[in-house]
Amino acid sequence: MKFTITRINRQNKLMVSTKTVDSFLERIAKDDAKQSVARFRMSVPLMEGDYQYYKGIREWQHVYPAAEFSKDESGNLVFQKSNGLVILHFTNLMTNQEKDAAKTAASLLPMTFAAIEGADGRSLIVLVNICNEEGKIPTKEEEADLLYQSAYEQVKTLYQAQVHATIKPEKPSLESNFMLTMDASPYYNNKAVAMRIASNQFAVATAPKSIDDLKAYEDYEFLYRKASEETMTEMKKANISWKNDNDRFLASLSAIASKLCAMGLNEEETFVHIRRNNWSKVAEEQLRQIVGTAYDSHSKDKRVEKSASARKGRADILQMINYLESRYQFRYNTVMKYTEYRPNNSWIGDFKPVDARVQKSMTLAVQIADIHVSIKDVRNFLESDRIRNYSPIESYLYDCLGKWDGKDRIRALARTVPTNNPHWEDWFYTWFLGMVDQWRGVYRKQYGNSTMPLLISKQGYNKSTFCRRLIPAELSWGFTDNMILSEKRQVLQAMSQFLLINLDEFNQISPQVQQGFLKNLLQLPTVKIKPPYGSHVQEFPRLASFIATSNMTDILSDPSGNRRFLGVELTGPIDVSGRLNYEQLYAQAMQALERGEKSYFDAKETAIIMQHNRQFEQISPIKQCFLQVFEPASTPENGEYLMAAAIFDILKQKFGSSLQVSSIQKLGRELQNIEGLKNRRTRFGTEYLVVKK
Repeated sequence: MKFTITRINRQNKLMVSTKTVDSFLERIAKDDAKQSVARFRMSVPLMEGDYQYYKGIREWQHVYPAAEFSKDESGNLVFQKSNGLVILHFTNLMTNQEKDAAKTAASLLPMTFAAIEGADGRSLIVLVNICNEEGKIPTKEEEADLLYQSAYEQVKTLYQAQVHATIKPEKPSLESNFMLTMDASPYYNNKAVAMRIASNQFAVATAPKSIDDLKAYEDYEFLYRKASEETMTEMKKANISWKNDNDRFLASLSAIASKLCAMGLNEEETFVHIRRNNWSKVAEEQLRQIVGTAYDSHSKDKRVEKSASARKGRADILQMINYLESRYQFRYNTVMKYTEYRPNNSWIGDFKPVDARVQKSMTLAVQIADIHVSIKDVRNFLESDRIRNYSPIESYLYDCLGKWDGKDRIRALARTVPTNNPHWEDWFYTWFLGMVDQWRGVYRKQYGNSTMPLLISKQGYNKSTFCRRLIPAELSWGFTDNMILSEKRQVLQAMSQFLLINLDEFNQISPQVQQGFLKNLLQLPTVKIKPPYGSHVQEFPRLASFIATSNMTDILSDPSGNRRFLGVELTGPIDVSGRLNYEQLYAQAMQALERGEKSYFDAKETAIIMQHNRQFEQISPIKQCFLQVFEPASTPENGEYLMAAAIFDILKQKFGSSLQVSSIQKLGRELQNIEGLKNRRTRFGTEYLVVKK
């Protein structure tokens, strides 16, 4: 299957291309080089009218999922083949919670082929799989268009009941499209069940007026309601109440399943609708057994094919699940992104990762117990959402919440670092809150914890030990000091799995890395990576904060200012002898964050940080040459305005061939950042007010 993508180029010509579904999903996992989608989403709240007035909207790429098109000589779209998809636009989804809820609700229907966040960040695009009553997709354009029109209203009715959000009204057409968007985690089901559409339904579908009309009506939700009402009526006539009787309630579900089977719904569709309408009342496994038994009992009369071997396979899998759950405790570590286990009879030790060897051992144990399953079945269970989620970070932090005794332990920890910096305690306090707030991930942020302490001293001052001690033993897996910044993929993955990254020997990081990659890393709120063996790039929350150590003082290299670093020079070794009360340390941080204390540095504090960091900045050779010859002049009477090239010529006369012509541009950048150096713009370039020493 291919989607058609169109755009209008600068010559006002229609450009048409196609992408497979997989390549399209990979394309929307990240924004393009111009960050067009991200910038558009930032502008949407400021728009009073429609998006038509947004700059560049006319040239925006549009996606046609319903059919594959080409372009004729006149520049018109020409139908090639139908994809059997209907598109729905859900609008006015103002929060991430609303969008996630809508996507989840749509995914519960077996006909949902895909669910994708819209380009404006306030909508959801849902693609629904359809076919005619023979289970086929028409090849002719006229028939395909009629099928689309007929299906649209039926699909709309069904999904409106499922997804509690507004559907954008539009004329159903094979040329229905949506703006190219960005979604790092779209819902995609390439095995979606095709919703059958009756051939005589060429107009707007309406609810059936009688039971006879059900044969031509494909609204599954209506069928469920009909079956449920009939069952309740029958139970009332028999004077049977199920409200306070679980066995009778389960019997009513069995009766509903039998009726839906008789109406022609397949087993999975029946399960989905009963499950959705009785979400918290019955376990998934139990409901599958009820529905399966109901369909088995009607297999002869209604010719619902269900092989004995398939039923036997299901029983074996259920037996396998019961066997494993009776012997092990399982949990899915949402940070490390793997399943962990611990034997039920183990009273010591902690959970361990389920690696390939453990999977094979569990499979052998199950097979020895005469349960006929494969290692694939065991792996499917261990990697499914049946395993409960577990976040070690949330577990630790929220165990600390509300336990603070009122003693300031964060600043006390900062005081174990001897320094003459009068701001250090408050800086460390704010940074520590930012680190914990980064772990919490309660709110979506535009930026991450964008500052990092930089501990500077000679060797043997316990800098690395201090960094390691910031993390409690329960979270010790979250600390690393072995990070190579040149391995960008490794760094991005580490930011989503580690809690604190120590950039040891910071002085070995090149100026280019400091000013580029590292500077960008510090402000990232999320990271986008393609997981090993993954099909597309995914977005993960950033967890890690940074800290650094150095044995040298002149290590900061950004001439425009170094506001990302909290430079502190030690006057003696750090005291690491005391035992830290981690529960109280993090309880204080959690309580401070809960009551709204800021975990970032404002403009005034940032200015102080930048001023303080000047003592740690590297002075380039070209800047050193300038300062030997010139100094900033206070007024034009005391000096003269010279361009960078003129200043360079004077320096070259003094220092000779050691200065290369290529240094003129670098000199210009350095002059822009010399404190107190005035400049003015002329038609020939920038001039600087200097005086010779």
